[in-house]
Amino acid sequence: MLKPGGQVVYGVPVERPFMVFMFRLLGTDIRQHHFSTEADVRKAAKEVFGPGNITPMRGPLGLFGRVYEVGDFRKAELDTQ
Repeated sequence: MLKPGGQVVYGVPVERPFMVFMFRLLGTDIRQHHFSTEADVRKAAKEVFGPGNITPMRGPLGLFGRVYEVGDFRKAELDTQ
């Protein structure tokens, strides 16, 4: 439950082919633990809340590209008119 004007903030790791490959080398299917990708979470948030702010976070020295994503969304205010 989120009151009108309330804010939801989430953070999710960005699924990268290299990450999936490395987990498979370790004998783990990452999809068994993370069943939604950052794109799935972003799409669901936009469907519920409308436009929001997405902040990509990069790895050390920017070497690995985006590794994490933070979303910031607000629930619409009630129209009192």
